[in-house]
Amino acid sequence: MNVTRAMALDYGSQGVRVNAVCPSLVATPMVTRLDDETLKLLIAEFRYKERVNLPKL
Repeated sequence: MNVTRAMALDYGSQGVRVNAVCPSLVATPMVTRLDDETLKLLIAEFRYKERVNLPKL
């Protein structure tokens, strides 16, 4: 995130917008059906933070 912020500060005056995508697990119906072992494997394989985020309504 710091690289994104730095690039935005460096190039913002030239009209360039900088965005970042931070993948994570979101508590959707698909994710909440997973058993604990599968969820742990997903977290380890994709290096997600060890939590599941709640969707914004």
